[in-house]
Amino acid sequence: MVTRRRFIQWFGAALAGAPHLGVLAQAYPAKPIRIVVPYPPGGTADVLARILGQRITEHLGQTVIVDNRGGAGGNIGTELVVKAAPDGYTLVLGTVATHGINAYGSRKLPYDPVTDFAPIAALAQNIICVAANPSLPVHSIRELVNYAKQNPGKISFASSSTGTPHHLAGELKKKPHIKTGKLRILAVVEGTRSPSMPEVPTVGETVSGFEISSWLGLFAPAGTPPAIIRTLNAEAVRTLSSPDTRASLDAQGLNIVVNSPEQFAEQVKLDYERWGKLIKSIGVQL
Repeated sequence: MVTRRRFIQWFGAALAGAPHLGVLAQAYPAKPIRIVVPYPPGGTADVLARILGQRITEHLGQTVIVDNRGGAGGNIGTELVVKAAPDGYTLVLGTVATHGINAYGSRKLPYDPVTDFAPIAALAQNIICVAANPSLPVHSIRELVNYAKQNPGKISFASSSTGTPHHLAGELKKKPHIKTGKLRILAVVEGTRSPSMPEVPTVGETVSGFEISSWLGLFAPAGTPPAIIRTLNAEAVRTLSSPDTRASLDAQGLNIVVNSPEQFAEQVKLDYERWGKLIKSIGVQL
């Protein structure tokens, strides 16, 4: 039997070991939420954050502030969130760059992409296409591969900048000697066809095993209570399930992705390792 004195002792010890119990007991959110976008205004990450923030504001009744903190390829804004309190009020809209590629391109990344964050949900994928100038006599990835083999050294490919998913997708295609120019869409690099362009095949349908994922997702600092993570995940799913949200993101060239915190965490870990292997194998300097 547990005596009254022993029960009081146990209860007191439990309270002493949970200094934040009073804070966690409050309804969340009890104040404005900040979503840090580690890129300048106007890009896809910024647009996505503002759409999500508006919907969360409408549903939860607390203002969501989008805070653009661009610089160092996304590292500055992302580091800011790592240093924030893990209370669900400071989040970051991360990308495959901030939570994967940058770890292998920065001499000393100021955070660990995997252990310093609590993944909330993947939100969307950028659509990355393999395109060719119409003057090039190819209309598919297979034709491009054959043309490249028959004309070694005569094809070059263009991408947005060194170290981006677009650049690395091109480097990966060079493994089977594929290089592209720009304009005629030949394929998408994701693992599945894009809902907005279902007639365009994936590279993987021709080159077995080829897949690049350029995702955007929501993160909180590591140590954020699971209940808060679940609340934010539910809001992300609710927002992305809305037809008008889907239409808005489709206009931005984004494919919607909906998953659980656990699924997103696994995806981040796998992509972190995948990008590392690719970058090291081609010796690219970011």
